[in-house]
Amino acid sequence: MRETVDDDTESFTDARAELQIHRNSDPVNLRLRLRYDYAGTRQTDSGADTSDFDPADRTTVSTEADFVVNDRVVFIGGIGLTHADDTNGSDCVRYSFREVFNTTMSAQALAPVVTDEYGDDLSFYQLYADYNWGQSQQESMNTYFTEAGWSQIDSVATPLGTSDFSSFLSQVPRDEADVLFLNHYGLDGANSLSQAIDRGLNEDVEIVMPLYNRPMAQAASGAIDGVFGTAAWDSQIDNEPSNQFTQAFQDEYDRIPSGVAQLAYAQTLQYAAAVERAGTFYPPEVIRQLEDYEYDNIGMGPETMRACDHQAHRAVPVVRGLPEDEQEQGQFFEIVELTPRDEIGYGCDEGPAAECDLGPYE
Repeated sequence: MRETVDDDTESFTDARAELQIHRNSDPVNLRLRLRYDYAGTRQTDSGADTSDFDPADRTTVSTEADFVVNDRVVFIGGIGLTHADDTNGSDCVRYSFREVFNTTMSAQALAPVVTDEYGDDLSFYQLYADYNWGQSQQESMNTYFTEAGWSQIDSVATPLGTSDFSSFLSQVPRDEADVLFLNHYGLDGANSLSQAIDRGLNEDVEIVMPLYNRPMAQAASGAIDGVFGTAAWDSQIDNEPSNQFTQAFQDEYDRIPSGVAQLAYAQTLQYAAAVERAGTFYPPEVIRQLEDYEYDNIGMGPETMRACDHQAHRAVPVVRGLPEDEQEQGQFFEIVELTPRDEIGYGCDEGPAAECDLGPYE
């Protein structure tokens, strides 16, 4: 397994996103400049360290949500890859929005695809990272796969930052489990999946990785071959907005954009458009323009930024890892299903949304 990933504009290794949006001769001069190293440390333009940053983690986003509420600054999901249910559930705030789907939606999208592939009445075993995102993901997988007729043998916590998963993988009951869910992300996910393959677990059980990103897939390399998961976006999604963004990004950076790059672009664009509609940068008016706004211009089909919990109701790409000899720069997955938004999600009085209290505009 490769322990590092190559320098890539949209990866966590020295990632930089710089976006400037213009409208005719009157530009809305918005610039987003964020820099990440692979460990997830965020830096501002001034070079200041702002925290040990896991963009999929609800804890990180909750900290930033506290800041934006106190300072009345509109926050659209960081670089967008906050994935825990609580972000737009019990931790929701009026000043924060999320474009990417959550753990509930990942599990909802995966369940029909994976059960159709592997069969009915199977048993699964879970390992999960022991922090909010991992807990949320394993709960969602248990809920929706149990509803689909599968049964859980056990779900075992692993400490965040574990590099050697051998003691946990050795406990997987090969003779009893049909499927292993590895609820790990980033380098933890690359390590746990690679080590599971090295131990030959894939010879006895199927493996599912509920959430992928490109640096994780690149680090895991051939270990992702045939492994199902979900991804924020992929350049293989063939529609006009996706194709235009992919081509523009390639023209600028000479590489294929990742899902994280697309989220950075899409969320900055959404904010800029809301400012234009509002005719002001005054946050309460911008927020009102974002709430219940319907759009179809970022490559994921029709979407709604819901007013009740500030969660985008959108499609979810279900992907499967490619064999190592078919992987190339920027391409690590095949898209198995672009699950329509009408087949996933929940009402404003259900699921995580039922626990959301956004608070005041001012």
